[in-house]
Amino acid sequence: MKYTIIVLSLILLLGAGCAVKPINDSLNLSNQDLTSLPNNLLEDTSITELDISNNLFKDVQEVIPTLRTLPRLTHLMYSLKNEEE
Repeated sequence: MKYTIIVLSLILLLGAGCAVKPINDSLNLSNQDLTSLPNNLLEDTSITELDISNNLFKDVQEVIPTLRTLPRLTHLMYSLKNEEE
């Protein structure tokens, strides 16, 4: 239920054209079943830590263009979801 609320809030914010502000320069988008990273989601170039673990990306190549827009990014948490889940 908690994840559903987070995802719905994120969808509402993105749909309204609002940027999601990270807390303490960290942004946790893990376990959200994302298939891509929206460019407007990562407009805040102060992000230093990003967790995109356990989403539905086919491979890291899909997210590299968006990650390149984060000049201060020093920590990236990334893993693929297990297909059996």
